Amino acid sequence: MLHFLSIFIVLLIILTVSSSHKFADCAKCNTNRTGLFFCMLILCFLASFRSYIVGNDTESYIHVFHQCEDYLLLGSRFEIGYVYLNVFLKRLCSNPQIVFVVSSIFIYFSFTRFIWKYSRMPWLSMLVFFMLVFGSTVNIMRQCIAVAVLLYGVDFIIQRKLIPFVLSVVIAFLFHYTAVFFVFAWFLPNIKLNGRTLFVFASLTLFCYTLFSSLLSYAFSYFSMYEYYSDSMYFEGEARTATMIQIAMSFSISLLGYVSYYYYTDDEWKKAKKDGQIVKLLILIQFVATVIYVLCLKLNLLDRVAFYYSVFSFVSLANAISLYPIYVRKRLAFGVVLFLLTYSCIIIVERPNWNRVFPYEFCWNDN
Repeated sequence: MLHFLSIFIVLLIILTVSSSHKFADCAKCNTNRTGLFFCMLILCFLASFRSYIVGNDTESYIHVFHQCEDYLLLGSRFEIGYVYLNVFLKRLCSNPQIVFVVSSIFIYFSFTRFIWKYSRMPWLSMLVFFMLVFGSTVNIMRQCIAVAVLLYGVDFIIQRKLIPFVLSVVIAFLFHYTAVFFVFAWFLPNIKLNGRTLFVFASLTLFCYTLFSSLLSYAFSYFSMYEYYSDSMYFEGEARTATMIQIAMSFSISLLGYVSYYYYTDDEWKKAKKDGQIVKLLILIQFVATVIYVLCLKLNLLDRVAFYYSVFSFVSLANAISLYPIYVRKRLAFGVVLFLLTYSCIIIVERPNWNRVFPYEFCWNDN
């Protein structure tokens, strides 16, 4: 936990020094690009030069690097794009650390760009990113590469450019098959954000949850290669603590965003592409994440699908808070940071197996 708190304090100092106004103000100028860049550079460095004991899948990624030529010839469960990336990098350098370096540079550049382009409170997005997303970039690196590609796809959703958006999904699919489920995000801008929409989301959740077993059996009849999951731990349906926490957090962010969007903005602002449409899109994406997390109570494997929608919380939460009046915004921002900091520390201490990032070790300390 000491490592986590140390990194948090360093990031907070950098963001404080680089901010030209009070933190609670939502103006983009509050955090300059240099401060944001240095924060992400620190996290990118940590992700790039981590030890094999840091992260749940780091050892398996090292194994893929050493066996990638065999995987290319014989096939494997790893996506073809990721295998080819390893083959290419292995010809440049025999040290598997190069995979983590190259992947982290791309992932963190994409996330930094997204924060700067779409967050109304970059400093808050940066802190939320560290507390909620950083661990995922280490633990599920392949999927985070796919997410980093899809962050560019959000541009095309806003611009309503279908072919570039589909292309971004296809590229992401080459690194993680579950990226195909993000294609549904294309239709979200056509949905109005109002009480009727909330009722539809609630009804859809109840319908899918009630008939989930029947719907899944129907799906297995067409995709028999995945039927073995029906007898696995992913289909036990136990209400895991982690899933319940994800449901509560995702719903809270969605509701916070809905209230701020519905009650604290006018019609002219809502129609503006730069702010209104991206804020609305991210709120709807968060509602989709909530629906999927509820279904995770039936099939835990769906948490990988939910991640494509919940990962945007580091921007959607900041944008939601930015819309509230200044006296409310200050308290909300402080409360969110304090809550997430406390939550992260408790998870590190009580559930270290959820996220094997801390205590952190550098790769040069490996024996």
